[in-house]
Amino acid sequence: EVRGDYYNLDVIASGKENVSRFLASVGSSLSWPIIRTGKHADILFTPKIMGAWGPSDVNDEAIPLEDTLLAELEETRLFEANAFGNYDLYEGGGRLAAGFTGEIKLRSGQSLSAVAGRRWREFSDPNFDEASNLEGTSSDWVGGIALNLRSLLKADAQFRLDEENFALNRIDANLSTKISNLSVEARYFRIDEDIRPGINQTDEGLELSANLNLFENYSVSYGQLIDLTEKINLRRQIGIAYEDDCSRFELIYTQSGFEDRTISGNNSFMFRFTLATIGEFGNRTSFINSGNN
Repeated sequence: EVRGDYYNLDVIASGKENVSRFLASVGSSLSWPIIRTGKHADILFTPKIMGAWGPSDVNDEAIPLEDTLLAELEETRLFEANAFGNYDLYEGGGRLAAGFTGEIKLRSGQSLSAVAGRRWREFSDPNFDEASNLEGTSSDWVGGIALNLRSLLKADAQFRLDEENFALNRIDANLSTKISNLSVEARYFRIDEDIRPGINQTDEGLELSANLNLFENYSVSYGQLIDLTEKINLRRQIGIAYEDDCSRFELIYTQSGFEDRTISGNNSFMFRFTLATIGEFGNRTSFINSGNN
């Protein structure tokens, strides 16, 4: 992996007029698939290990960190040479990742899959904080699991376990089902305060949505976002939609319970018109707005 970066900066804000750097990594990965085929199901288990090395001290303090606030090492980048997927920071030095992937797939189409592992680094980089899961010389355990029962039920969860005591530091779980004309989705998330620098509070929430097809082209929908930490409804919305082969029109009523020092809850209407081959237009009123619309 080879990359060159050039930043043209505001010298007053950054202290430098420009920053240039050359980034490179060399390494290899090894996986050993273990397969067992059966009459009703196939089982695949794959241990994996990845090792890479690149120059360290490549993160200049003058570079503004504009794409790093929500970046976190998770299972999707566990075996990448550079675990940090954004641009302003780069994971240099020597690093090692180890873990596994696995899947059970039935002949009828249902499946259960999982991935888990951990990452180690040669040096600690102070530019990475606890939230990024790249602080220090070792990461927390990360993983994911997915269950697919076709239209009957689909569920998946991504998690992060503390490297020392296996406490659950983060989880993001999703569930969806479809029965006849009714489809329902639910999402639960929790981020422990221990991996949120400067925020002494656990973030926990539940998001629910449902859609019911009344007739051939008409449907109604309902959605709700609940802050389980503060025990308040952040957002509730009800909508009606018309859809055919070429277009979709939606009218949505939103009620917001979000409040801050300068922001109060609101009620609003939103319409959205979508052309299947072009795109959509309409007002997208955010539920984080003050006043009533």
